[in-house]
Parts: sequence; structure tokens; C-alpha cells
Amino acid sequence: MDDRRFDSLVKSLATGGTSRRALFKGLLGLGGAAAVGGTVLEGTADAARRPTPTPTPVRCPGNQTPVGGVCTCPAGLSQCNPGGGPACCNDDVPRVLPTGQNNPDYSECCDNACCDGKCYGEELCCPYTQTWCEATQECCPVDLPYCCGDGCCATPCCDTTAGSVCCLGETPKCCPGDVCIPESGCCVDEDCPGCQSCSDAHICVDDRTNCPGGEAGCDDCVSAECVANNQRCDDGNTCTDDICDAATGQCSHPFDCNGDSACCTGGSVCTNHTCLGDGTCDYSPNCNGLNSCCDDGDACTQNICNEGGGCSYPFYCTSNDCCAGSPSGPACDLTTGTCYNPCEDTPFESCASTPCCDPLRCFSILESPPICIPCIPSFVEGVPVPCLGFCDFCCSGKSYLGFCVDCGLQFSSCQADPNSCCDGFYCQYSPITDNFCTFEI
Repeated sequence: MDDRRFDSLVKSLATGGTSRRALFKGLLGLGGAAAVGGTVLEGTADAARRPTPTPTPVRCPGNQTPVGGVCTCPAGLSQCNPGGGPACCNDDVPRVLPTGQNNPDYSECCDNACCDGKCYGEELCCPYTQTWCEATQECCPVDLPYCCGDGCCATPCCDTTAGSVCCLGETPKCCPGDVCIPESGCCVDEDCPGCQSCSDAHICVDDRTNCPGGEAGCDDCVSAECVANNQRCDDGNTCTDDICDAATGQCSHPFDCNGDSACCTGGSVCTNHTCLGDGTCDYSPNCNGLNSCCDDGDACTQNICNEGGGCSYPFYCTSNDCCAGSPSGPACDLTTGTCYNPCEDTPFESCASTPCCDPLRCFSILESPPICIPCIPSFVEGVPVPCLGFCDFCCSGKSYLGFCVDCGLQFSSCQADPNSCCDGFYCQYSPITDNFCTFEI
């Protein structure tokens, strides 16, 4: 290198407008020229004497690998400067975090090198630890970490309908109406509507302590209105409803079987226990297979529980009192529960409580206890028997001179004995035939 070319290089380095990239190109140019010069000076004979060189394997920079003879970045990464740069950048992920800061997993190509944030200007990188401000196209410095609509700020932004602006002060917040909070704050409780109150953030917020039930109540403050919150009234009982009264903030728990008959514990063993569709219980009578549920208080009936849950009460005597006036008889058969007519068939046995069987008749002599006496026939071996009155109708005819005699009924002959007509008849004279018995007139 002669003196003139060296002086030219020094001047290039000293010039402020010359970039490092241009400088590197100059150096590469100088080197290239030197290489070419060396080749030209080499003689033809020397080149002929050299052996054929062995191909050199492809060598890739950085973490690139050869694929088909071409250096390629790992999957998901993009080669920075496809012309041969060594860096592989990760620009497939979102660049900006939800907080507004750059994403540490993101990198983009910035002048042959990967920038793990936002590349801006010439070889300038805004790293992920800082915030890139799109509004003013600048990398916010450490002492101004917030990017609002009007640039980098030392305090958070106050969002407004027109965008966002920086809020000033030690507690930067936004007041209602999209304005920044002044140092004195922007509200007091009296300024807040309904059940809202002024918070430490100097804004009106819903505050359930201002509702009728207070902190212990069941109502909530929603958009400045007190509304019922039934979930605060849960008593853990599936057989009740949980109802909050927003006007009082108090809970009530009315009964509701909610389709579950197990909630219907009232009534008795002799009733239904059924949950109805309206949440109430059916306790109507149902003997439920128990005859004891069918007791009607009548000792002369049988209490039977039918299959459908209803009762029936067929007659069933339990004493002779049940058979008083019964057509079946005055006595009760306790085995079958039916009434029957008993009688005493043994002569001279008492008939004080049991009637005598035919042909016995109940008779009492001289006020002695009544006994069953056999009836005395009108005639015994053809001899008339005195009518002693042991039976009311022992005489088949009528009493005549103290004896039972046969008597004639209507149209019977009384020719031989005018007194032979039965009581109620008399012997009618007939000039043509025998005298005959006829009705008395």
C-alpha cells in the first residue's frame, strides 16, 4: 500500500459521515484488490505445477447447518442477511408483550445481527427490557418506561376517547370524564351515584356496604344499583329456596321440596309424602298398606287397607252387641265375624239369654227363671191331653173343658159336635147337608 492510499484510508476513518458498514466494505475492497494482485503476479508455470485441490466441506456460521450445500437456520428461525450473515432470528412470535414491553422471546434482524426487541435507525436495537413506543417511534428510556399516545412517560397512561395521554403526579390515575387525577383527587363519596363510593384510586366504584344489608347483607352493588344476590343466601338445605330481598338485604328460606319427596317429612305414616310440581307436599290420607291407618272407631267393622291406599270397612262383629237387630241373628261368631241365631235344644235348660229351639218353648213357672219345655201334644195315643198352658199353641184345636181337642176349620162338619169348630168359627145349621163350620158374623 502506497502513501497515497493509506492517507485516503485515514481520511475515511476520520470522516464523521462515513458508517462502519462503509468502512468494512472499504477494507474488504482493499483486501480483495491485494488478493487479485497476488494472483496476477503468480506465474503461469507455477499454477500448472499445483495439484488439483480437494473440495472443502461447507462450513456454516453460528448455529446454522448445511442443507443441500446451503447454510440454513434451525426450524422456526429466520436467517439474518440471507447473503451470508451468521445470525438466526426468531421473528415468528409477537414482538410486544401485553404490558407494552418488548417480548424476550422475539428477535429480528438488525444490520447483520439479531435484535431481541425492536430494530430502529441504523444498527439501533430497543431491547426487550425497554418499551418501544409506536406513537413516537422511539425506544423509551429507563426513566420514562411508559408509552402513551403522546410519547414516553414516567407515569402510566390515562386512556381517553381520543387515545391515551400521560398522567402526572405521584399517583397517576384517571378521573371520571377521562381526565388525569389532580393531586387533590377527583371525587368524594358524595359525588358518587347510587351505592358507589370514592375509592383510593380517586374514582367512583361499586360498594356493597352502601346497600341496605351492608357488609352482612345479601345484596350487591352493580353499576351503582343494589341488586339481590341469592347465592349469598345459600343455607345448604335442598328443601328450601334461597331468596335475597334487595330492598332489605335480608335472606329468606321458604320451603320448596324442589321435586324431592324426601323433603316431605310432615304428615304421618297414614298419609302421602309426595312433592308436587309447585314445590308443596301432598299429605292426603294414604293407609300405605297399614290396616291400623283405617281405624274408623267402630267395633263392629273390619279395618282394611286396600292396594290403592284407600280404606274399606266391611261388617265384622266382635260381640253380640253388634248383632242386635241383625236379620241374621242376635249372636256373634267371633271366628267369622258374622251374626247367627242360637237356640237351646235341651229340655228344661235356661232360656233366659238363648231362645229355645223348636219344638221347645220358653216357659216360666211361678216367676222362676225361664226354661225350655217340650210342647205337650194334643193327643197321646188317641187320648186328649189337658191343655196346661206350657206352650202358647200346644193345642192343635181348642181348649175344651180343660183339654186340647181337635177343631174344624171353615166348611168342616160339626154335625156330631156343635162345639167342634175352631175359635173364630161357629157351627152353621144346614138342612141339606151336615152342619158345617163357618166364620162368625
